[in-house]
Amino acid sequence: MHNKEQLVDKDLEILKKKTRNRVIIGFSSVLLLIVLALLYFVYNHFFSISSLPKGEYLESYSSPNNNYKINIYRANGGATTDYAIRGELENNENGKRKNIYWENDHEDAKVKWIDEDHVSINKKVIDINKDTYDFRRE
Repeated sequence: MHNKEQLVDKDLEILKKKTRNRVIIGFSSVLLLIVLALLYFVYNHFFSISSLPKGEYLESYSSPNNNYKINIYRANGGATTDYAIRGELENNENGKRKNIYWENDHEDAKVKWIDEDHVSINKKVIDINKDTYDFRRE
């Protein structure tokens, strides 16, 4: 009889350990998901150039071969910050767009294509295939 009680106690102890481990894994997983979501939010809203405010359209500048154009927008920062300029590269063949330029404290942009792959926006030269300019990274 004593052995049966020991087996039951052992089984109960094993069940308690499994339950405790499942609870720890569950809480850890939820905590990890919360941390990852928070990191994604912070990166996307404070460091990424992909989620900038749209702004007011100013003008477009076509590349020398007309494969691309730079669309310039002025974003109003509200009462606490000055205007900012957003430069968006648009592929004329497929319509895809991506932000390549973001500069604070400017109301307009001076844009000049250097060649098919390089554009100067407010004296910042950008290789459209690999570069972006973000004033927050200076």
